Amino acid sequence: MGNVLSYVAGVFLVLGLMILVHELGHFLAARIFGVRVDVFSFGIGPRLFGYRRGPTDYRVSLLPLGGYVRLAGSDPSEERSGAPEEYLSRPRWRRAIIASAGPVMNVMAAIVLMTGVFHAGFPRPAFLDQPARIGAVDKDSPAAKAAIQPGDLIVRLENWQNPRWEKINFEVLSSAWRPLSITIRRGEQELQTSIQPVAQGREQIGYAGWLPSEPAIIGSVEPGKPADRAGLRPGDEIIALDGDRVWSRDLLSRLQQIGDRETTLTVLRAGQNLDSRVRPAFMERGGQKVWAIGVSLPQPITLRSLPLHLAFVESLDWNYRNCRMIFDVVIMLFERRLSLRALGGPIDITRQSGEAAQRGLLDLVYFMALISLNLAVLNILPIPILDGGHILVLAVEGTIRRDLSLRLKERIVQLGLVFLILIFGIVMYNDILKLTR
Repeated sequence: MGNVLSYVAGVFLVLGLMILVHELGHFLAARIFGVRVDVFSFGIGPRLFGYRRGPTDYRVSLLPLGGYVRLAGSDPSEERSGAPEEYLSRPRWRRAIIASAGPVMNVMAAIVLMTGVFHAGFPRPAFLDQPARIGAVDKDSPAAKAAIQPGDLIVRLENWQNPRWEKINFEVLSSAWRPLSITIRRGEQELQTSIQPVAQGREQIGYAGWLPSEPAIIGSVEPGKPADRAGLRPGDEIIALDGDRVWSRDLLSRLQQIGDRETTLTVLRAGQNLDSRVRPAFMERGGQKVWAIGVSLPQPITLRSLPLHLAFVESLDWNYRNCRMIFDVVIMLFERRLSLRALGGPIDITRQSGEAAQRGLLDLVYFMALISLNLAVLNILPIPILDGGHILVLAVEGTIRRDLSLRLKERIVQLGLVFLILIFGIVMYNDILKLTR
């Protein structure tokens, strides 16, 4: 029951509240420009209850997934009195501002939310902000076929110099079957090659087969196991096996190669390198038997609590980077570099919202900011019915200095409706496939 409530609360806060924020932008802009708002609804569908203040019916509707505003004189097929308070009676530039106010409000909400997250301190994997040094390479993977080895440092990926893991992960995920030029530094040499990620899973996202070089810092030691007998302690950093550098991600695979053979394990403790002899034992891990030494290696997490003004600057940077990322995804979808299977819909958002709510308030706020930014970017696209489509029509009418015919506008709306229904059908199909895994 608790899980169900988390999912309901999560989707209500994330999707419902962020759509409501979007509609609030339209509402406020309309009021500023003197356009009468007939309805401001929290939720969609039949009216449940509400009250009227002035000309506006403030209502709560049946489905609490967002909301809508109804502006006086906004339907070109209805008769209008020509009163200044009607939407279509206002100058085009004012109507364009009203149409763009929703996405602007979503961006502002994302900035405020992420400022709060960075001020409170948001945990994230430490490797995302670190130089892209390879820690492990899967056998027969695209990285292995490109002769990339553990310890290599990626100094260039496509046109990006010294990329961090966050950028590299996005490029790989979105580049299935498309070769990526890459320059690596191995020792004193720089080597140029290319890697062609392959599509994996139902989402058909790119897979390269490399893992980042996270330090193998011991979190806990199992009593009586090889590591305990060798004198290893929590906090020790395992830096080498038989003199070869080792990272967290490739320690397990290296132990499989060693098997039942005594090896020299070098750890860093209090600034000193210490050597110990250890013999792996056959243990159960994740439902299967593997060679292990009896330690846990938790992923290093960074947690920075920034002063408010620096948190605001960091939030602006986060929003800029993610806006670019969302636009890149849209472009790659149209270029067929990214499969439509990667798209998620209401069911997937509900699942992710519930999971974020269960992880804690900061995760939920982070996900709210991400959804708000997605709503802003997607609504500004020049697609009929969406805000960007309205702005495009207003721009065309302003250029030709006359209104488009009602018949043409109806066809544009119908085209946009068909397109959105098609996209909705695809994302719902994807959501159902994910549920049946």
